Amino acid sequence: MNQYGWNAALGGMVTPELIETVQRVANNNSQNTPLIHTLAMMYAEAGRGREARSVAAQAIAGWGLAEPNSEIWLVYGRIAQSYGLNDAARSAYGRVEQPPPGEPFFNMTSYALAQDELRTLPQ
Repeated sequence: MNQYGWNAALGGMVTPELIETVQRVANNNSQNTPLIHTLAMMYAEAGRGREARSVAAQAIAGWGLAEPNSEIWLVYGRIAQSYGLNDAARSAYGRVEQPPPGEPFFNMTSYALAQDELRTLPQ
């Protein structure tokens, strides 16, 4: 379900029905922090910033973080971008750290996605 939701978020194919399905699965498995993160990204892609921030906070707690990690900064960047806050989006995307060399599936990492978004943001 995580991969299905993530692919939908990246492909611009997020629907209310898919969000509801992923939300239901996440609610039944609150220990699945990657799925909770994916739900936050789906909300961000759907322009539902308030829900995205709330669910991102759940992911931060689930990962036991004191500060957002790269995956959360990607969500924050997407939220800002959806509101047309391009400077805030740039700032958030800029905090997504480059992974170590040899990271598998590099083109799908948060860093690569953030770099793609940075290239498309208006100046």
